[in-house]
Formats: sequence, structure tokens, C-alpha cells
Amino acid sequence: MIEIVQGGTVQIDVRDFATSRGWRVVSDYRAIHSRPNDGRIEFNNYTVEAGYEYEISYNLINLSGGIVRVYVADTQLSDDSTSGYFQKTVTPTQDGRVSIFSNADVTVDNFSIKKKITDTIEEKDDTIVYNHDRRGWITFASYIPESGMSMYTDLITFRDGDLWLHNRESTPNNFYGRQYNSLVKFPVASAGVKTYNSIAIHSNKVLGTTEDGIVSELGDVTDLITYDFSTREGIHYANLIRDKLTGNLIQGRYIVVELTDEETKEERLEIFKVVMKGVISTPNE
Repeated sequence: MIEIVQGGTVQIDVRDFATSRGWRVVSDYRAIHSRPNDGRIEFNNYTVEAGYEYEISYNLINLSGGIVRVYVADTQLSDDSTSGYFQKTVTPTQDGRVSIFSNADVTVDNFSIKKKITDTIEEKDDTIVYNHDRRGWITFASYIPESGMSMYTDLITFRDGDLWLHNRESTPNNFYGRQYNSLVKFPVASAGVKTYNSIAIHSNKVLGTTEDGIVSELGDVTDLITYDFSTREGIHYANLIRDKLTGNLIQGRYIVVELTDEETKEERLEIFKVVMKGVISTPNE
């Protein structure tokens, strides 16, 4: 997992006398409050977003033991009545500003707020694959190593301090302990508008499609699961490929199919041929 931290020390701004009474700002990052009043100040030009995690830290000098509260949009953090360095984490449920309330003689400085975004790097298609035989960059991969190299016929990559030897993996499509699906996407074109009625897959196991994995030129959409197929003599057939909305057969001058082995991904995939059967309903103009 990657943790992206955004933010840092931000400016404090006295918004108006009614809500900031007792406060004065002596620098961009330091605010002082006098005890005879209680009030709140807001941060200038900084708004938090609902659903994200924020890490907040600040130094507090509390001379009178009163209450200091930090508000992050709709969320109130615990009361601070002593001096020291404070670090807290909060996930607001609404967008809004950051503010500080006090009824004590206090100084707040070095206030820092960091927005933390956690992202799963395996879901990002950032690795470009080079094919030496074709002398070009041929595709994107959904696994991301820290670095890699080839040695003779072996592919070696490094991830989180570990060394991985890929082409000797007994389980296909397993990268860094995570099991991936195989995806095969291809177009089928015809001389005119064609009505497609069946698909035959010559492969070593039954495949389905991804969600909405069959799309035609005319906008017909459908998908198939493994239970839609029957197997005869090693060939997997699915008949009556119909649009999910209208129930009509899929039509168009071309059709795009995306197959996946999501339900049987532990077994090595071998596809020999895919046949889309149909009839031309409108000649090519």
C-alpha cells in the first residue's frame, strides 16, 4: 500500500470579531488566546473533504488550564487542558474548515494537518511491458515492482525488499502473493451489420466474460458467466447472446469481447481459438 500525504503547516486566519474574540495571530502559524474571552478561529484557505483521514499535530502552551478544542469540519477532537505536543487522527463525515476553540490563556503554533490517501498499487496499470522480439512497448501490466532485471531466461523483480523470480512460479498470474485474473480482449468485424447468436471457445477450461464484457458497434451489451456455457468435445459453447436491456440478439458491424478466467484463475489458461457465429442482416453499404 502507498500512503500519499498531502498538506502541511497552514495559515491561521482571524475570521471576524464575533467568532475569534480573545484570539490574535502573531505569525502565519502561531495564535494566542486570552482567557477572559472564549472564541474560535478558522484556518485560511484550507478545507477538509469528507471520508478522508487527516493527521493533525500542533504545539500547545496552556498557561491557565482551560479548554482547547480543535474542530475538523463536523468532528470535535478531545479537549486539551495541558501543555505539550499533540498528534491526532480524524476522518470527517462532512466537508468543511478547520478551527480552534479556547477559553484559556494559550498559544498554539506549528499546527500541521495532513491528508492521507491510501491506494492499492496493484490496481494501477502503471507497468509498461517491452517485447524484445517486436522491438516495442506492447501492453500495460497491473503489477508494479520497485525494480527489475532479466538474467538469461529468468525475470527477476524486487518488491518491499524481497526478490521475486517470476517465470518459475507454479501458479500463473500470481504477483507478489496476489492472484490476478487473465483477460483476453479482442474485436470481431464483419462486412455488414451482423446478428451474433453464439460463441464457441476452444480452450483448456471454461471462461466467462467480464461485466458488460460483450459490446457491439450498435451499443448492444451483455456478459456471460461459466454457467452459460455447455461443453462438447472440449469446446465451450454459449448460445443466444442477447442484449441485457432489450433481450434482442447482439447486432453490429463489429463486436468486442473480453474474456476472463475469474472463476477458474488458479489453472493455467490456454486458448486455441474463439469463434463468433452469426448472420449478416444488412449488406455493407
